[in-house]
Amino acid sequence: MAGSAARTPLPGQVRRRHPRTRTDPRRLRPHRLRRTATKRTRRTGVRACRRRRPHPHGRKPKVAFGPMRLGPTLGFFGYSIRKNGLRTRYVGEVTEIGDGDVLDLPGNPVIVGMPGHSPGSVAVHVPLADAVFVGDALTTRHVLTGRAGPQPAPFTDDPAEALSSLDRIAGLSASWVLPGHGAPWRTSPAQVSEAVRKG
Repeated sequence: MAGSAARTPLPGQVRRRHPRTRTDPRRLRPHRLRRTATKRTRRTGVRACRRRRPHPHGRKPKVAFGPMRLGPTLGFFGYSIRKNGLRTRYVGEVTEIGDGDVLDLPGNPVIVGMPGHSPGSVAVHVPLADAVFVGDALTTRHVLTGRAGPQPAPFTDDPAEALSSLDRIAGLSASWVLPGHGAPWRTSPAQVSEAVRKG
């Protein structure tokens, strides 16, 4: 009797049918974890769930680096290191802006939403300067290849959306398009989209 009583699980306990084994966490892959969770659910009757952090646009896209050449790429990363590019500086104060906002600054800059390079990318149109600052929506010098001329920028989340966003500046009145990387580009914003697609 004593032996059988010792083998009877108490309320809240689960009898193990298999010996305990140790598993190296580094060998666990997502599909193995899913199978393990399913087996434990069937055996114990406890519902198992995995916690996921969704991306704002569904599945997070892979960043498009584009082509690379050794010399320009090393030069770019060397420049980044010299400018403390490996040290994170967190933003201390945030002011939210949105598409169509007019900033209370000299020249009344206008915000133009340009998603693609990142979900929150914007261009800034400054009529007083006769210019539109497009950031990384495009580049006139590819930092990874050294190639000059208007072209899509590297490190872009969604290249197709980035190209589509260039149409958003087509109706702006400006003589200069100023990218985040490369030389200033003297052109009409209406010609930007076609020129970058050809580039």
